[in-house]
This record gives sequence, C-alpha cells and structure tokens, in this order.
Amino acid sequence: MPRITITVPGKNPQPYFFKPERKQIQIGRGSSNEIVVDCPSVSTVHAELVRTDGGYELRDLGSTNGIKKDGQRVKSLRLGETDKATLGDVAFDFSTLEAAPAGDVKTDEDAAKPPLPDIKPDPTAKTENKENTPESMPAPAPDAAPSSDSDSANSSSQRPAGLFGPIIFAILGIALVAYAVLGIPQRTGDVNEWYLFLGRFHPLVVHFPIGLLVLAALFEWIGVIRPLRHLRRAVPAILVLGALGALSAVYHGVLLTAGGGTMGDTVESHLWAGAALAAVMFLLVPLRATTWEKPRWLTGLCYQAMLLASLVLLAAASHLGGSITHGREYLVEYMPEPLRESLSGLPEPLRDFIGLTEAAPPVDVEGITLYDAVFAGPVGQYCVACHKPDRVRGGLLMHTLDALLEGGNSGPAIVYGDLEASELFTRITLPEDDDLHMPPDGRQGFSDTQIDWFEWWIASGIPGDTPAAEITDAPDDILEAIHTAVAAAEAGGEEGDEADVEESAPAWTTEEVNAVNESLAAGRIVPVSRNPEDGLVITTAGAGDNFTDADLEAIAPLGPFVVEADLSRTGITDGGMATVGEWLAIRRLRVDHTAIGDSGVRAIDRLPALTSLNLYQTRITNASVEPLLAMPALESLFVGETALDDDALDRLGPLLPVVPPPPPADEEEGHGNGDDSENPEEDADED
Repeated sequence: MPRITITVPGKNPQPYFFKPERKQIQIGRGSSNEIVVDCPSVSTVHAELVRTDGGYELRDLGSTNGIKKDGQRVKSLRLGETDKATLGDVAFDFSTLEAAPAGDVKTDEDAAKPPLPDIKPDPTAKTENKENTPESMPAPAPDAAPSSDSDSANSSSQRPAGLFGPIIFAILGIALVAYAVLGIPQRTGDVNEWYLFLGRFHPLVVHFPIGLLVLAALFEWIGVIRPLRHLRRAVPAILVLGALGALSAVYHGVLLTAGGGTMGDTVESHLWAGAALAAVMFLLVPLRATTWEKPRWLTGLCYQAMLLASLVLLAAASHLGGSITHGREYLVEYMPEPLRESLSGLPEPLRDFIGLTEAAPPVDVEGITLYDAVFAGPVGQYCVACHKPDRVRGGLLMHTLDALLEGGNSGPAIVYGDLEASELFTRITLPEDDDLHMPPDGRQGFSDTQIDWFEWWIASGIPGDTPAAEITDAPDDILEAIHTAVAAAEAGGEEGDEADVEESAPAWTTEEVNAVNESLAAGRIVPVSRNPEDGLVITTAGAGDNFTDADLEAIAPLGPFVVEADLSRTGITDGGMATVGEWLAIRRLRVDHTAIGDSGVRAIDRLPALTSLNLYQTRITNASVEPLLAMPALESLFVGETALDDDALDRLGPLLPVVPPPPPADEEEGHGNGDDSENPEEDADED
C-alpha cells in the first residue's frame, strides 16, 4: 500500500496510507484538501498526487512556494518507488514499498464492516499534531459535478445514497405543479377573497426560487476553479429549496389569477412559463444525482444543459411577469436607437415577445369615429390596464369598441339606447365605496363631465363607429372634443408623411435652445437631459412681470417639446395661455400668482399629458370647474385663494391635495390670525 510521510518543521513526521486505485489526492493548508498540512509555507491548495499509467506524479497547483527536488523548483515530479521532495518547507517522502499497517488486512468477519477510509495516518506513528489525527482530519468530500476522468474514480463511500429519493421528490413535485395549473377551479370565475388574500403574496414568494436557481448555477460554474470546488457541495440542497420555492410561487400565482378572475394572453403565458420552470427545477434534483453515473461526461452534459434551459425559462417567465404590470414594451422603451436597429433582424415572434413592436400607423382623419374621438381616451386611461388581451378581468376586454359591445361575464358593457343594461355606465355611476364601483380600490376614475358624455352617447343610441365628422347634434363639449381629435389626426398625418421619406433628426438642437433663450426678456428654457427625447423645461425664477405673453410666443417653436413649465408670478395673461395650449407634451404647469382666468383654463383643457396644474391665487371662478374636470390626464390640482366656492371645491375634490384640518382655536393663540401663514396647497406642490 503506497505511503506518504509529511514532516512539518519542528513537528514529528506524519505518515498517510492510501489505496493503490486512488487516482488523485489533493494536498494543501485548506480544510477542503484530502491531506491537510498546517504550515504557513504551504498554500491553501498546494499540490496533488496523481496516479498515472506508469506510477505516480506530484503536480504543483500554482502554489506560492512550489515543489522542490534537490533544491530546484519543479512544476511536476514523477515519483519512483521511493522519492523525496519538499512542499514549501515541508518534507514529502513517498514510497510504494511500505507494507500495510497492522490491522489493515480484512478477514471474513470484517467483510460486513464499513470500508476503511482511503487515506489514514499510520497508527504506529507518534502524533504530536492533533490537526493530522484521524479524528480531526476531514473526510474526503465528493465533487459531484462532471470534470476530468481523474475525478470520476471517487470511492464508493463518497457517492450519494442513490437515485430513489431524488426521483420520488421530482415526481411528487411535478404532480403538484400539474395540479396547480390544471386542477384549481374558478380560474376565470368571480372574485374569491381567500384566493386573492393568498395570491397577493405571489410577488413576495416568487423572488425566493429565482435567487436560489441563479445561486445554484453560479456555484456550479465557478466551482470549476479548484479553490472554489467546495461551493459545489451546496448545490443539491440549493436545488431542493429552489424547487420547493418555485412550487409555492406557482400556487400563489394561480390563486391570484383565480381569485380575481384575471386572465389574458400574457397572464396565461406567464402562468405556463412559471409552471414549466418549476417542473424543470424539480427535474434538476435527480439529474444532479445522476452525475455520479457512468459515462459521467454524458450525465454531466445532460445536467448542465437542463440547468442552462432553466435559466432561459427563468428569463422568459420574469419578462412576462413584468409585462403584466408594466406593459410588454417596458424593458425596451428607452432602448438606444442603434441597438434597436441592430435587433431589427430578429424573427417577428421574438421581437413581439420582447416588445420591439412597430409603431402604429397614423390615424386616417376620415376613419375617426365618435368613439375614437370622445370615449377611447377615457376608457384607455381608466379601464384598459385591467381589461386588455394581456390581462383580462371578469372576462371583459375594453381595448376596442367591439370588445365593449361584446361584454364580459356580467353582460355587455354598452347597449345602445339602454342605460340600465349598459354595465359600463352602471359601474362608473355606483358610489365609490361600493365593491362593484369601477375603477376599483379608490383609484381615480371618470370625471362628472365624462360620465355625462357616456350618458348622452348611450341614451342617444348613436353607434360608436359613426364617423365623427357626421356628428352635429351633440353637446358643445363633445363637439369640441371631436374637433380636437380631428385636428390632431390631421397634424399626425402630415408628420407621418414626412417620416415615411426619411427618419428625421432630433426634434430640437442646442443651437435652437440657445437662440430662443437669447430672445427672451426673462426666464430660461433648459433641456431635461442630454437625451433630446426627454424634453425641455421652462423656468422663470425671479423673472416677475418681465416675462410676458411675448416670451411665450418666442418659445412657441420649441413648445411641442416642453414637458414642464414654471410660469408663476409672471406677467402672462389668458391670451398667452392659447400658446401653452399647443404644448401637447407638457406634464407639469405652474401659473400661480398670475392674472390667468377662466378663458386661460379653457385654452389648456385638452392637453393630453398634463398631470399637475397649479392655479393658486389666480382669477379663476366656478366657470373653470368643467374645463378642469375635462382635462384627460390631470391628477393633481392646486387652487387655493381663488373665487371657487365650496360646491366647486367639492366637485374638484378628487384632484385636490389632502390638507390637514386646522388646529383648535386654543392652539392658535399667540400665532396671529393666519394671514401670514404659508398656503398648504402651494407647499405641497413645492415639495
């Protein structure tokens, strides 16, 4: 039986015996080695003894102090029947002539006993170093992942107990996954509160198996680096935990869709992708165990291929999950144009999957219908997020007029001439605290003006696909909405014709911005960022009355790219607001402490992107209520110290900030009458 004797300076020699069939023995200071040498001159992973066809060879593994033979450092050393070398400062004596130690020869009575360890110290030797005693020496650990042929000859004591347990685990897990997606009832039924309660933990649970799967792959692949081989030992346990976490995520996701009656193309695809991923993660557990079987290169290749496939499935399921919440174009919305062009050659199904869809063609003016001009905008803003092909609730689609007429589980959404039978009108007119009110959960919904529009349309019985140009007998605000939609389509068509010839350069340049700034009497226009698509911002801090309607006219050429404007405390009037009404990209506008009145508000009531408006200390009256409620995207409104009465403020309540009640009178003592206090609406806006 071959023998190695390790002699650390200042300590007694320590002999080790090993079986002749042993292919590889790793030596070093680290605890993951088969022979641990406690000496500072020995590296964590120093050398390995390898069985070759002609005997044994000692190989350096990139150690600091190396292997030395007769004082000369060598990369590898072919060992004779007896040979000597040094590992750093440690003496290494090798011999194949040593007889087996006493008690090592097996008898018939020993046949049933567990096999002796591959490597063991000589029991006849003196042991001063407790770290090298059999009790303290770590047992050789298996390296289950496929690598070189030398790794394949681990002893039988290192092998897993068998494949029976992992296979049963995988079969049971896959069966439970199948029951989740095929056996849970009411997948498109009515709301189930228990299902919803449990299902809403899905976003919390789903990240657990994602992290474990990525960690398992990381440990598996960086474990090929010899100092990190020990990480691979954790992979089987990680895969088991990851599979159980994936099963939990599938059940919570199914309950979420079942409880709310929410389905759709993207939801369905996400569900099946998640179920497939969970099934694959269960399969990985027995596949990892088969990497011990011969031929190991084949079993290892199958396991590695399945591990890679699971990561691809993970990416697909994650993207689909994000698409449900943010939309399919969320990841690629701001993709740089050169990169977008480089991906133009991808197959159309793949481009559609990742959201690289082509822009919709411009609307034909003659094809604009009554529904397109007046009702498609509000429905798209408040309803389509939960009632579109990617995400269907209650079996109802609302992304087109035909879908509205077809209806859902509760009946048709629109019935011409019958308000009571029109489920859409019924739901939007219910009290906000009613469980059936739409939009649900206290979300902002249709304004009173928009509800009046729907009432007129349904009661009139005019089909929604009637050409908008033919509508002449309608309320003035509906006729105005039709006129605005037709004008926007005409402008879009002209721009589209130019775009067909050649894609234009960025809409504005730094030179144009500088030229406009030079023409302003006061104030300044600045880019949001270096990206032209992010738009422009107008600031008038300290400008006062020096900034007037004439300055707004000077800005007009760049007006379509203005996304935010602070015109407060300036000299602008209602006449200048007609210019602002052409800034279709503006999202935030401040005109507080100005002479703006009702006609100025009417000039901007059709801005499609305006979400925040500050009219504090302006001249508006109750006549501005309807134009304010008609603003399609308005979410935040500040109207303190104006002529609006209590009834008007109540109607505008959903748009106003929440202001805490004033303190009791006794708490106000000593603080004056409040005339000098800051306005809460203005403070909220400035914050």
